[in-house]
Amino acid sequence: MIVGFFTDSGNIAFLALFGLLGLALRKIAREQPEPEPERELLPEALVPAARIEAVLAPFVERRVASRPVKFERRGLRAPRAAAVEAAVGAGLVGAGLEETALDETALDEGVVARLVPQIPMRAGETARSWFGGAPEMPAVMPWPKFSGRRGLFLAQICCADLPEQLWSGRGPRKGWLAFFIDPQDGRDLRALHFAERAAPRPAPAPGACCTWRQGGEGPRRIDAFPRWPLDIVAVTAADGAADPRAPAPPEAAPQASVRAGFDLASPERHPADWASFFALTDMALAAMARRRILIRSALPDVQKQLANARKQIELGGMAAAMLHEMQRKAGDLPPLVEGWTQAVASLDAAMGQVQTLADELRGRAEAASLSGEDAAALMERLAEIELVHVERVPEPERGAGAERARITRLPLTRHDPDARLFVDDYESLREDWAKHAWCAGADALPDAQRGYFEARWRELAAHEMSGMGHAPFRDIRGFDRERQSVLIEFVSSELLKWRFGDGGSLAATIDNAALAQGDFTRLRTQTSG
Repeated sequence: MIVGFFTDSGNIAFLALFGLLGLALRKIAREQPEPEPERELLPEALVPAARIEAVLAPFVERRVASRPVKFERRGLRAPRAAAVEAAVGAGLVGAGLEETALDETALDEGVVARLVPQIPMRAGETARSWFGGAPEMPAVMPWPKFSGRRGLFLAQICCADLPEQLWSGRGPRKGWLAFFIDPQDGRDLRALHFAERAAPRPAPAPGACCTWRQGGEGPRRIDAFPRWPLDIVAVTAADGAADPRAPAPPEAAPQASVRAGFDLASPERHPADWASFFALTDMALAAMARRRILIRSALPDVQKQLANARKQIELGGMAAAMLHEMQRKAGDLPPLVEGWTQAVASLDAAMGQVQTLADELRGRAEAASLSGEDAAALMERLAEIELVHVERVPEPERGAGAERARITRLPLTRHDPDARLFVDDYESLREDWAKHAWCAGADALPDAQRGYFEARWRELAAHEMSGMGHAPFRDIRGFDRERQSVLIEFVSSELLKWRFGDGGSLAATIDNAALAQGDFTRLRTQTSG
């Protein structure tokens, strides 16, 4: 009986213990924290391929001990021959840029690389490196993010085409390097190195980040950096190779055509299609309407000043200084009033003619494309429309407040730097659209426009050239040439549509030890200029 009692007690104790254990497990389960959301994979989490190869190398050699695997580099042509051939192929040396000595910063660098936009593009050739457009990197590779936002893609470089002696032989010579910048302010840059080229991955639009300001109203520029094939040109000081980079802009800067004036009636400036023609008419109408409102709002005040001056002179009895002031206004303001009156009349007439022409052609545009003959005829009609421009020019030599009205009569299609209306804004838009069309296929542009733009773009490319492995184009705080290298430096470019800082450059430097290991996770970036 006693034995039975202890047996029953043991069973009860076991059941109680089992129950307590169950309660404890339920409590632990309730207190288990929620699973953390998947974290963003940052570049720092990626182990460089070169480091993995270095770790695995001893095991690979032991596996094939009788025949150790050696790292093979691709043979290159002589640096001078490669540089000259690439520069000529890019159309830079043949475009009037003679072989020049390197700028002083390159004299003790050994080999540097210039990233030269192809102008003209080589037909039937798949680009190995390019600016803008979209990266061609593996789908499994995370897109670099800055504060949760996808970075803007700047360039993809084929490492196999980099000069052998670049960075003193450090860095990758296989795979591709892709570069991305912070979409918020463009002041941070990241680089990805990957082995295989893949399908293009759509890139985010730059928006207002790192772009040149667009003036005027109406149609807007294409919100993307054009995909522009580039050549990697090796430049050395020792053998005097041609350097395609012009060290300083010429006296006539890229915007010289805007300052000097031009006429859209010239064949090289004709619209290439109906879209660009209607962009012209839309921008002209918007600009003329704006100008008309400004004049009509200012005219009553000037007329009132003139009437008051004449009345004061008629009444007399004022001090000599006041009399002189009233006489000056009575003499200066009538030409201004007359000029503005003529300007409003010319604007009214021009707006009616342009609107009629645009309405007349919209139906025709749906039936057929714009031919070169049609474009010439339409621009001739627009050139026959005359506008009156009035500018108030101070003449301080005649006394304080003295001025004269400068009246200019110009065709609607003519841009005068002293009588700006819309033509230079339209030309900027037309060039932007032309870049994207040309990059998609150079034959998309008529011959006259293609020749004009390619000559202009070659000049821009020479003065806006990015590079790798050189001494910084502009001063970089804390840069140590003994321990660091310039991985890449992007220069503000009207050609490529990007702008860094106040129009300077964006440089990414890297420690030589990290470059030798292929570790691009700790770049130092800095804008200058």
